Amino acid sequence: EIQEQAELLRLAIARLPERQAQCFWLRYVEGLSNREISESQSISESAVSTALNKARRSLRYAISKEQNHTHE
Repeated sequence: EIQEQAELLRLAIARLPERQAQCFWLRYVEGLSNREISESQSISESAVSTALNKARRSLRYAISKEQNHTHE
């Protein structure tokens, strides 16, 4: 089941808009701070925060939708 969840997350990340996916990956996989992400991507820290918020919201929705679908 953990492998299935990891695959679901990987697919959901791949469907995100590019900036959201990059910011999410850099923050949660690479462990960069918002400041480091803003510097590496040449965007403001507020743009990083917005991208991360949108990414988290989209991922929560995609995962909950898929979990509800598989439990029907």
